[in-house]
Amino acid sequence: MTATSDVLSPVGIIPVPARLVAVVRRSVSYAEMGDAQRRARPLLADALRAADIVPDGPPLTVWRRLDDGRVDYAPGVFVPRAIAVAGEVSLLSLPAGQAAHLTLTGSYAGLAAAWERLFAGCEGRARTGLQWEVYRAADADTVETELFAQLA
Repeated sequence: MTATSDVLSPVGIIPVPARLVAVVRRSVSYAEMGDAQRRARPLLADALRAADIVPDGPPLTVWRRLDDGRVDYAPGVFVPRAIAVAGEVSLLSLPAGQAAHLTLTGSYAGLAAAWERLFAGCEGRARTGLQWEVYRAADADTVETELFAQLA
């Protein structure tokens, strides 16, 4: 699917429950995000296998912009319970609250435009700076990415 055929849902303000996430957290530039994803996924799989835990949902990435132009970037997986922190894998709690939300159906190339639309859709509401993307395969050819921006 090309960026021109991406579909964005309307922006909604939704309640989000607290969720526990196993992550590999790094400070990266925007150009380093793909590499951080590729390096994190096997580490997460090994940690879950060692803890005998099945993910409690699809993969995601939690992120915050940093003041130096970098991103606090944390590819992860939802987990049903705490696991022993080992190596580069740590735990992060997504807090309950409200978030602006939309779904991008299509290429990851459409993420920048989707985030712009989501932030604009916050309609002046204060954000905490915590954002996350949840990745779902709708079918073999279609990727859905849910975008969330936590509201203060």
